[in-house]
Amino acid sequence: MTPFGGKTDANKTAGTVVVCSYDRPSLLGGALESLAAQEWDGPGSFEILVVDDGPDRETMEKAAEWGARYVQARGDGIAQARNLGVREARGEWVAFFDDDQRASSRWLAELVRVSKEKDALVVAGSRRLVPLEEGLSLPSHARLRSYLGEEEWGEEPRPLGPEELPNTGNVLIRTEVFERVGLFDPAFIEGGEDTDFFTRVRMKGITLWASPGAAAVHLVGPGKLHPAWWRRRALRGGAAEARIRRKRLGRRALLSGLFYWSFMGMGSFLLLARALLTGKGEEALYRAFLFRHFLGYARQVPGFLWSGSGGEVLGAPSFRNKKGES
Repeated sequence: MTPFGGKTDANKTAGTVVVCSYDRPSLLGGALESLAAQEWDGPGSFEILVVDDGPDRETMEKAAEWGARYVQARGDGIAQARNLGVREARGEWVAFFDDDQRASSRWLAELVRVSKEKDALVVAGSRRLVPLEEGLSLPSHARLRSYLGEEEWGEEPRPLGPEELPNTGNVLIRTEVFERVGLFDPAFIEGGEDTDFFTRVRMKGITLWASPGAAAVHLVGPGKLHPAWWRRRALRGGAAEARIRRKRLGRRALLSGLFYWSFMGMGSFLLLARALLTGKGEEALYRAFLFRHFLGYARQVPGFLWSGSGGEVLGAPSFRNKKGES
Protein backbone atom coordinates (compact mmCIF):
# COMPACT_ATOMS: atom_id res chain seq x y z
CA MET A 1 0.00 0.00 0.00
CA THR A 2 1.31 3.48 -0.86
CA PRO A 3 2.25 5.40 2.31
CA PHE A 4 0.11 8.38 3.19
CA GLY A 5 1.66 11.33 1.42
CA GLY A 6 2.29 9.59 -1.90
CA LYS A 7 5.68 10.26 -3.52
CA THR A 8 6.81 13.03 -1.19
CA ASP A 9 9.66 12.61 1.30
CA ALA A 10 8.27 10.08 3.80
CA ASN A 11 10.93 11.05 6.34
CA LYS A 12 9.41 14.51 6.74
CA THR A 13 5.97 14.49 8.33
CA ALA A 14 4.17 17.74 7.58
CA GLY A 15 1.24 17.01 9.86
CA THR A 16 -1.16 14.47 11.32
CA VAL A 17 -4.77 13.64 10.51
CA VAL A 18 -6.41 12.56 13.78
CA VAL A 19 -9.48 10.33 13.61
CA CYS A 20 -11.15 9.73 16.97
CA SER A 21 -13.38 6.66 17.00
CA TYR A 22 -15.66 4.87 19.43
CA ASP A 23 -16.97 1.40 18.57
CA ARG A 24 -17.67 2.11 14.88
CA PRO A 25 -15.08 0.04 12.97
CA SER A 26 -17.22 -0.38 9.86
CA LEU A 27 -17.68 3.37 9.53
CA LEU A 28 -14.03 3.97 10.41
CA GLY A 29 -12.89 1.76 7.56
CA GLY A 30 -14.64 3.92 4.99
CA ALA A 31 -13.21 7.10 6.51
CA LEU A 32 -9.67 5.71 6.40
CA GLU A 33 -10.14 4.53 2.83
CA SER A 34 -11.07 8.07 1.77
CA LEU A 35 -8.06 9.48 3.61
CA ALA A 36 -5.72 6.94 1.99
CA ALA A 37 -6.94 8.12 -1.43
CA GLN A 38 -6.01 11.76 -0.87
CA GLU A 39 -4.39 13.61 -3.77
CA TRP A 40 -1.40 14.95 -1.91
CA ASP A 41 1.46 16.98 -3.37
CA GLY A 42 3.27 17.90 -0.17
CA PRO A 43 5.48 19.34 1.02
CA GLY A 44 6.41 16.30 3.08
CA SER A 45 4.14 13.42 3.93
CA PHE A 46 1.25 13.20 6.34
CA GLU A 47 0.26 10.49 8.77
CA ILE A 48 -3.09 9.16 9.92
CA LEU A 49 -3.57 8.60 13.64
CA VAL A 50 -6.57 6.65 14.95
CA VAL A 51 -7.42 7.41 18.58
CA ASP A 52 -9.63 4.59 19.83
CA ASP A 53 -11.76 5.69 22.78
CA GLY A 54 -13.34 2.21 23.09
CA PRO A 55 -10.98 0.52 22.59
CA ASP A 56 -11.47 -2.75 20.71
CA ARG A 57 -9.52 -5.13 18.48
CA GLU A 58 -11.61 -4.57 15.34
CA THR A 59 -10.88 -0.84 15.40
CA MET A 60 -7.17 -1.58 15.79
CA GLU A 61 -7.34 -3.97 12.84
CA LYS A 62 -9.06 -1.38 10.66
CA ALA A 63 -6.31 1.12 11.45
CA ALA A 64 -3.64 -1.42 10.55
CA GLU A 65 -5.45 -2.35 7.33
CA TRP A 66 -5.16 1.21 6.05
CA GLY A 67 -1.67 1.91 7.36
CA ALA A 68 -2.74 4.27 10.14
CA ARG A 69 -0.99 4.61 13.47
CA TYR A 70 -3.16 3.47 16.38
CA VAL A 71 -3.33 4.63 20.00
CA GLN A 72 -5.72 3.71 22.78
CA ALA A 73 -7.54 6.33 24.83
CA ARG A 74 -9.07 5.59 28.23
CA GLY A 75 -12.73 6.06 27.34
CA ASP A 76 -12.94 9.46 29.08
CA GLY A 77 -14.78 11.18 26.23
CA ILE A 78 -14.12 13.03 23.02
CA ALA A 79 -12.22 15.97 24.57
CA GLN A 80 -9.63 13.70 26.15
CA ALA A 81 -9.42 11.61 22.97
CA ARG A 82 -8.70 14.71 20.90
CA ASN A 83 -6.11 15.84 23.45
CA LEU A 84 -4.35 12.50 23.15
CA GLY A 85 -4.38 12.94 19.38
CA VAL A 86 -2.73 16.35 19.72
CA ARG A 87 -0.07 15.02 22.08
CA GLU A 88 0.70 12.09 19.75
CA ALA A 89 0.67 14.16 16.55
CA ARG A 90 3.75 14.83 14.45
CA GLY A 91 4.38 17.83 12.24
CA GLU A 92 3.27 21.43 12.10
CA TRP A 93 -0.49 20.89 12.01
CA VAL A 94 -3.27 18.61 13.21
CA ALA A 95 -6.30 17.95 11.01
CA PHE A 96 -9.30 16.40 12.76
CA PHE A 97 -11.59 14.07 10.83
CA ASP A 98 -14.55 12.02 12.06
CA ASP A 99 -15.07 8.31 11.52
CA ASP A 100 -18.57 8.82 10.06
CA GLN A 101 -17.28 11.00 7.22
CA ARG A 102 -15.80 10.50 3.77
CA ALA A 103 -13.20 12.96 2.49
CA SER A 104 -13.14 14.35 -1.02
CA SER A 105 -9.92 13.62 -2.91
CA ARG A 106 -8.48 17.13 -2.33
CA TRP A 107 -9.80 17.56 1.21
CA LEU A 108 -6.48 17.74 3.00
CA ALA A 109 -4.64 19.55 0.22
CA GLU A 110 -7.28 22.31 0.28
CA LEU A 111 -7.02 22.76 4.06
CA VAL A 112 -3.24 23.05 3.84
CA ARG A 113 -3.39 25.35 0.79
CA VAL A 114 -5.70 27.86 2.48
CA SER A 115 -3.65 27.70 5.68
CA LYS A 116 -0.51 28.65 3.76
CA GLU A 117 -2.00 31.19 1.36
CA LYS A 118 -3.92 33.06 4.09
CA ASP A 119 -1.38 32.42 6.85
CA ALA A 120 -4.33 30.93 8.71
CA LEU A 121 -3.75 29.05 11.95
CA VAL A 122 -7.21 27.44 11.88
CA VAL A 123 -9.02 26.35 8.70
CA ALA A 124 -12.44 24.66 8.64
CA GLY A 125 -13.72 22.56 5.77
CA SER A 126 -17.30 22.05 4.60
CA ARG A 127 -19.57 19.10 5.40
CA ARG A 128 -22.57 17.85 3.44
CA LEU A 129 -25.12 15.45 4.92
CA VAL A 130 -25.76 12.13 3.18
CA PRO A 131 -28.01 9.29 4.43
CA LEU A 132 -26.08 6.29 5.67
CA GLU A 133 -28.74 3.90 4.42
CA GLU A 134 -30.97 3.87 1.37
CA GLY A 135 -34.47 5.11 2.12
CA LEU A 136 -33.53 7.42 4.99
CA SER A 137 -35.03 10.89 4.67
CA LEU A 138 -32.99 13.75 6.11
CA PRO A 139 -34.57 17.02 7.24
CA SER A 140 -34.59 19.99 4.88
CA HIS A 141 -34.84 22.57 7.70
CA ALA A 142 -31.52 24.48 7.65
CA ARG A 143 -31.14 24.67 11.43
CA LEU A 144 -31.90 21.01 11.92
CA ARG A 145 -29.31 20.14 9.29
CA SER A 146 -26.75 22.29 11.11
CA TYR A 147 -27.47 20.40 14.35
CA LEU A 148 -26.76 17.19 12.43
CA GLY A 149 -23.37 18.61 11.45
CA GLU A 150 -23.79 20.24 8.05
CA GLU A 151 -21.45 23.15 7.38
CA GLU A 152 -21.64 25.25 4.23
CA TRP A 153 -19.21 28.15 3.97
CA GLY A 154 -19.98 29.51 0.51
CA GLU A 155 -17.78 29.26 -2.57
CA GLU A 156 -14.42 30.86 -1.72
CA PRO A 157 -12.10 30.82 1.31
CA ARG A 158 -13.02 33.52 3.80
CA PRO A 159 -12.68 34.45 7.48
CA LEU A 160 -15.52 33.09 9.57
CA GLY A 161 -17.97 35.63 10.97
CA PRO A 162 -18.34 36.42 14.69
CA GLU A 163 -21.22 33.95 15.08
CA GLU A 164 -19.54 31.16 13.09
CA LEU A 165 -17.40 28.49 14.70
CA PRO A 166 -15.84 25.38 13.14
CA ASN A 167 -16.69 21.81 14.01
CA THR A 168 -13.84 19.51 15.03
CA GLY A 169 -14.97 16.92 12.48
CA ASN A 170 -13.34 18.83 9.61
CA VAL A 171 -10.70 21.33 10.64
CA LEU A 172 -6.94 21.95 10.43
CA ILE A 173 -5.19 23.53 13.41
CA ARG A 174 -1.54 24.50 13.45
CA THR A 175 0.20 23.10 16.51
CA GLU A 176 1.24 26.56 17.71
CA VAL A 177 -2.45 27.24 18.44
CA PHE A 178 -2.43 24.60 21.17
CA GLU A 179 0.69 26.18 22.63
CA ARG A 180 -1.07 29.54 22.84
CA VAL A 181 -4.58 28.40 23.78
CA GLY A 182 -4.18 25.04 25.48
CA LEU A 183 -5.98 21.78 24.76
CA PHE A 184 -9.66 20.83 24.78
CA ASP A 185 -11.29 21.18 28.19
CA PRO A 186 -12.16 17.68 29.49
CA ALA A 187 -14.78 19.17 31.82
CA PHE A 188 -17.12 19.34 28.81
CA ILE A 189 -18.35 15.78 29.22
CA GLU A 190 -21.76 16.81 27.83
CA GLY A 191 -20.29 18.04 24.55
CA GLY A 192 -19.44 21.57 23.49
CA GLU A 193 -15.68 21.08 23.89
CA ASP A 194 -15.18 22.34 20.33
CA THR A 195 -17.28 25.46 20.91
CA ASP A 196 -15.31 26.18 24.08
CA PHE A 197 -11.98 25.61 22.34
CA PHE A 198 -12.67 27.78 19.30
CA THR A 199 -14.13 30.49 21.52
CA ARG A 200 -10.81 30.55 23.38
CA VAL A 201 -8.96 30.62 20.05
CA ARG A 202 -10.94 33.65 18.93
CA MET A 203 -10.39 35.38 22.29
CA LYS A 204 -6.64 35.11 21.61
CA GLY A 205 -7.14 37.19 18.46
CA ILE A 206 -6.70 34.26 16.07
CA THR A 207 -8.78 34.47 12.89
CA LEU A 208 -10.75 31.38 11.94
CA TRP A 209 -10.87 30.62 8.22
CA ALA A 210 -13.22 28.58 6.05
CA SER A 211 -12.11 26.45 3.11
CA PRO A 212 -15.23 25.35 1.20
CA GLY A 213 -13.12 23.23 -1.14
CA ALA A 214 -12.00 21.01 1.74
CA ALA A 215 -15.21 19.02 1.45
CA ALA A 216 -16.36 15.99 3.37
CA VAL A 217 -19.52 13.92 3.33
CA HIS A 218 -21.09 13.39 6.75
CA LEU A 219 -23.04 10.14 6.96
CA VAL A 220 -26.28 10.27 8.96
CA GLY A 221 -27.67 6.98 10.21
CA PRO A 222 -31.13 6.14 11.57
CA GLY A 223 -29.99 6.70 15.16
CA LYS A 224 -29.70 10.43 14.55
CA LEU A 225 -33.20 10.62 13.12
CA HIS A 226 -34.82 9.16 16.24
CA PRO A 227 -36.60 11.53 18.68
CA ALA A 228 -34.44 10.27 21.56
CA TRP A 229 -31.28 11.46 19.78
CA TRP A 230 -32.73 14.94 19.30
CA ARG A 231 -33.71 15.09 22.98
CA ARG A 232 -30.20 14.18 24.08
CA ARG A 233 -28.61 16.55 21.58
CA ALA A 234 -30.73 19.48 22.81
CA LEU A 235 -30.16 18.79 26.52
CA ARG A 236 -26.42 18.42 25.98
CA GLY A 237 -26.27 21.62 23.96
CA GLY A 238 -28.04 23.60 26.66
CA ALA A 239 -25.79 22.16 29.36
CA ALA A 240 -22.66 22.96 27.34
CA GLU A 241 -23.77 26.55 26.74
CA ALA A 242 -24.35 27.04 30.46
CA ARG A 243 -20.87 25.74 31.21
CA ILE A 244 -19.27 28.01 28.61
CA ARG A 245 -21.07 31.09 29.93
CA ARG A 246 -20.10 30.33 33.51
CA LYS A 247 -16.52 29.53 32.62
CA ARG A 248 -15.89 32.47 30.31
CA LEU A 249 -18.10 35.27 31.63
CA GLY A 250 -19.08 34.43 35.20
CA ARG A 251 -22.28 34.12 37.20
CA ARG A 252 -23.90 37.27 35.85
CA ALA A 253 -23.65 36.02 32.27
CA LEU A 254 -24.99 32.65 33.38
CA LEU A 255 -28.09 34.36 34.77
CA SER A 256 -28.53 36.63 31.75
CA GLY A 257 -28.39 33.53 29.59
CA LEU A 258 -31.07 31.94 31.73
CA PHE A 259 -33.30 34.97 31.15
CA TYR A 260 -32.68 34.76 27.39
CA TRP A 261 -33.36 31.03 27.20
CA SER A 262 -36.43 31.29 29.38
CA PHE A 263 -37.86 33.70 26.84
CA MET A 264 -36.74 31.56 23.89
CA GLY A 265 -37.88 28.33 25.50
CA MET A 266 -41.35 29.49 26.38
CA GLY A 267 -41.78 31.12 22.99
CA SER A 268 -40.66 27.94 21.27
CA PHE A 269 -43.11 25.91 23.33
CA LEU A 270 -45.98 28.07 22.07
CA LEU A 271 -44.72 27.92 18.49
CA LEU A 272 -44.37 24.15 18.86
CA ALA A 273 -48.11 23.87 19.51
CA ARG A 274 -48.88 25.93 16.41
CA ALA A 275 -46.51 23.85 14.26
CA LEU A 276 -48.15 20.63 15.44
CA LEU A 277 -51.63 21.98 14.73
CA THR A 278 -50.64 23.04 11.21
CA GLY A 279 -48.81 19.80 10.42
CA LYS A 280 -45.35 21.37 10.06
CA GLY A 281 -43.30 18.46 11.34
CA GLU A 282 -39.78 19.84 10.89
CA GLU A 283 -40.73 23.19 12.40
CA ALA A 284 -42.23 21.33 15.36
CA LEU A 285 -38.99 19.36 15.80
CA TYR A 286 -36.97 22.57 15.69
CA ARG A 287 -39.17 24.28 18.29
CA ALA A 288 -39.08 21.22 20.54
CA PHE A 289 -35.29 21.25 20.21
CA LEU A 290 -35.06 24.87 21.37
CA PHE A 291 -37.38 24.19 24.31
CA ARG A 292 -35.24 21.25 25.44
CA HIS A 293 -32.10 23.33 24.95
CA PHE A 294 -33.62 25.75 27.45
CA LEU A 295 -34.30 22.87 29.86
CA GLY A 296 -30.73 21.62 29.50
CA TYR A 297 -29.41 25.10 30.23
CA ALA A 298 -31.74 25.80 33.15
CA ARG A 299 -30.92 22.55 34.94
CA GLN A 300 -27.24 23.50 35.15
CA VAL A 301 -27.71 26.98 36.58
CA PRO A 302 -28.10 26.11 40.29
CA GLY A 303 -25.02 23.89 40.35
CA PHE A 304 -22.87 26.29 38.34
CA LEU A 305 -23.91 29.24 40.51
CA TRP A 306 -22.68 27.47 43.62
CA SER A 307 -19.85 25.28 42.43
CA GLY A 308 -18.53 27.03 39.34
CA SER A 309 -17.97 25.42 35.96
CA GLY A 310 -16.19 22.24 36.94
CA GLY A 311 -18.83 20.17 38.69
CA GLU A 312 -20.90 17.27 37.47
CA VAL A 313 -23.48 18.04 34.83
CA LEU A 314 -27.16 17.32 35.39
CA GLY A 315 -29.59 16.41 32.66
CA ALA A 316 -26.98 15.99 29.93
CA PRO A 317 -27.20 12.33 28.89
CA SER A 318 -24.28 10.87 27.01
CA PHE A 319 -24.48 9.97 23.32
CA ARG A 320 -22.81 6.74 24.41
CA ASN A 321 -26.00 5.34 25.91
CA LYS A 322 -26.13 3.26 22.75
CA LYS A 323 -22.73 2.12 21.54
CA GLY A 324 -22.05 2.68 17.89
CA GLU A 325 -24.97 5.06 17.39
CA SER A 326 -24.64 6.96 14.13
